Amino acid sequence: MTRQRGPREDQHDDIRPEWGNWSVGRASAWSVLGAVVVLLLAGVATGGVGIPDGVLGDAGSSPAAGPGAVPTHGTEDVDGPAERAVTTTPETPPEWHEYDAVVVFRNDDIQPYYRTETMVAVDRIFVEEGIPVTLGVVPQVGNGAPITDTDLCPYLRSLERDHPGQFEMALHGYTHEQRTDFYGGSEFGGLDPATQRAYIDSGTRTLTECVGERPTTFVPPMDTYDGATVDALRAANYTVVSGGGSFTAQYYDETEPFERDGLLHVPNDGGFVANWSTGAFHDADTLERRYDWAVEDGEIYVQMLHYQDFTTEERRAQLRAYIQYVKASGDVRFMTLGELDEHTRNGTIEKTEDGWRVYE
Repeated sequence: MTRQRGPREDQHDDIRPEWGNWSVGRASAWSVLGAVVVLLLAGVATGGVGIPDGVLGDAGSSPAAGPGAVPTHGTEDVDGPAERAVTTTPETPPEWHEYDAVVVFRNDDIQPYYRTETMVAVDRIFVEEGIPVTLGVVPQVGNGAPITDTDLCPYLRSLERDHPGQFEMALHGYTHEQRTDFYGGSEFGGLDPATQRAYIDSGTRTLTECVGERPTTFVPPMDTYDGATVDALRAANYTVVSGGGSFTAQYYDETEPFERDGLLHVPNDGGFVANWSTGAFHDADTLERRYDWAVEDGEIYVQMLHYQDFTTEERRAQLRAYIQYVKASGDVRFMTLGELDEHTRNGTIEKTEDGWRVYE
């Protein structure tokens, strides 16, 4: 299906001066123009920069005067500056757009000091491909030092400044350490509620100070969390949590995005690594089939990755090739987790018989 957008028309004020009846002839026009030039030169010679009143007609009657007019340099009135033109472009009114698929990319473990060049190179791929991505940022590193004391924060701010709306900063745990054996390992699941709330509150303050905006998306390390995590997130005004699909299938009996206890839960559909012991990737066919099957089943697809796994040009080429495969698969609406949450809460995303539609 083809994405339909409404027409967008730029409207500009017509600021051409009306010289009166063109039947006056070229001689009259040149005479008026010559008078203007002589007067301007006279003003420069005497140190003045203004145009005497009446040369271009009364200010109240001239088409080039008044609101919407572009003032000539040096025509400021002694009582205040002349009004400047404001050229506006009307916004395209929102409407429903049809898509074959909705896809979210989630890049975890963003942190300072660790394979920084790889992190930047992966971000560059998303910039060059024009794809939004949610970055899971670890707020405390090393011996508990906050990321606000590192060069990571200026870098993240530059991403938000230079590519507005493309990078969402999500809170990715606290120190990213396994603290319990909850569902195979967790930093939060299984911890007492007070400790979970303290970690989330502290991490939120740190990330807010780092990027200048309070996060609303939480990505739990090891993709696991429990009911106390959700309670702490809701109390801290988070609206979306994104764990693992295999985890939510066991803990919540859900694999697709679902709303529970005041939060939107958005499970991911897996990552690039097939073997965590060796670091080997899934082959391209496996990744593509996994995506194709999800689209055929009408699912929102959440592709998880860890930037530090893309240390070579070959592996980064695999990431780019996968992104391009998804882009070429049809009319795809790419979103961050936060954007998906916003559309879900506003009722501006709907599943259709053969895809999705989004009101935007």
